[in-house]
Amino acid sequence: MKRQNAVETEKKAIEILQEWLNENQTDKNLSTDTTIKKCSLWCECGETNGMMAFYEGGEIATVAICEQCGDDNSFNSDVIKVN
Repeated sequence: MKRQNAVETEKKAIEILQEWLNENQTDKNLSTDTTIKKCSLWCECGETNGMMAFYEGGEIATVAICEQCGDDNSFNSDVIKVN
C-alpha cells in the first residue's frame, strides 16, 4: 500500500475532509449521501488509522492520522489523497 503524509489528530483529518466534500459538491452529488468514517492507511511510520470521505458513487478522499509523524500544520494538499 502506498504511504502518505499524515496529520496528527483526528479532528484535523475530519476538518480537511469536510472542506474537500464542500469544495467538490456539485448539482449531481448534492442529493447523495456523504460519509466520513475511520479506515486503515499507511504513513511514514507504517500502518496507521485514518479517515475517509466520499459521496455515494463518487471519488474517495483519505487522510492518514499519526501522532508520531503527523503534522496538523501541513498543507491540505500534502495530506489528502483522492482516488
